[in-house]
Amino acid sequence: CEAHPNLLIFERDYGGVLAVVLVPTRELVAQAANQLRELAAYCRDDVAVVALRGESAAEDAAQVRSGHADVVAGTPAAVRDAVERARAHDDHPLLRLRRTCRAYAVDEADLVLSFGYDEDVAFVARELGVAGDDAADRAGRPQGFLLSATLGDDVLKLKKLALKGAATVKLDERAGVFGGDRDDEAQLAQYYVPVAKGDKYLVTYVMLKLALLEGRGVLFVNSVDACYKLKLFLDLFSIRCLVLNAELPLASRLHAIESYNRGLYDILVATDASVEATVRGDDSDDDAAPDIDDASDDEDAPEKRKRGRKATKAPKKSKDAFGVARGIDFRDVKWVLNVDVPATPESYTHRVGRTARAGARGTALSLVVADDPRGDDGARLA
Repeated sequence: CEAHPNLLIFERDYGGVLAVVLVPTRELVAQAANQLRELAAYCRDDVAVVALRGESAAEDAAQVRSGHADVVAGTPAAVRDAVERARAHDDHPLLRLRRTCRAYAVDEADLVLSFGYDEDVAFVARELGVAGDDAADRAGRPQGFLLSATLGDDVLKLKKLALKGAATVKLDERAGVFGGDRDDEAQLAQYYVPVAKGDKYLVTYVMLKLALLEGRGVLFVNSVDACYKLKLFLDLFSIRCLVLNAELPLASRLHAIESYNRGLYDILVATDASVEATVRGDDSDDDAAPDIDDASDDEDAPEKRKRGRKATKAPKKSKDAFGVARGIDFRDVKWVLNVDVPATPESYTHRVGRTARAGARGTALSLVVADDPRGDDGARLA
């Protein structure tokens, strides 16, 4: 410690990065870092959390070094970029992960590979000493966690890339949140409302204005244009709402999420494509590539930026990504209204999953065009 006339400063010994958290999007990076800081509220002087933004590898590496980071949260690409940039410095904390890291976690694991992060995850796993020919022995490896709502082929492949000798823990879907019978608890009520074509916005207005939907909620539509159109319609009747979609800059999306969670707005208008994957950049350019729109078009899959080597297989089609309906924690959501019926059953599941979380009760409604000559809404609902 150093003594000053009016101040006594204690300098703790810094042992390096102790934990790494990998998530598929920058929105989730910010959310994970904030949650970690809240958990460490009473030991902030001893636990430093650094979020790797992925905008500049040099800045990310410098932030870890100067901030004496104990926990690092970032996308796999951002962590890899920061590690490679750290090679320019001797004894950088990111170059000692194999010796210092005690635990790592991969959240929304089913999205990590679909966003094209397989090479980046393999790289980080090697740096942690859990993969490759020179992997550390069991006693010296950090403990790893893969978290996912679904256990598909992507998760199983990621399990092979990032874990060794892993055990799978599955929650019993028959059990309720509080240990009782799930049917008795019935925390999520689901309904559909037949509407005439062209009356969706009118019905939405009536439900909101007559307080048929009480509390805070999320309105889902299928496109960015519909997102703005619905907001402008609600503005005409002085119904305050936020917009969240892929056309907004990252800072605006983070601000919208924070404003909603702080209770400044009660209504959020969102699309299924509100969150983009962070992709990699050339060595000659530290800035991140332009945002990739994870729209519902199957051809709009994010591309890996080349780093002086051939890219591996192209990322999976973006129909496997559900944007704002995946991962983002919107607090105290009482209801979800599907103004547009989602394109896939999986998308519907993740949309309505924004409410009735952690044992709370919630309501999900879908507006279905009963007289649609194409039968699209009816087919999707079925």
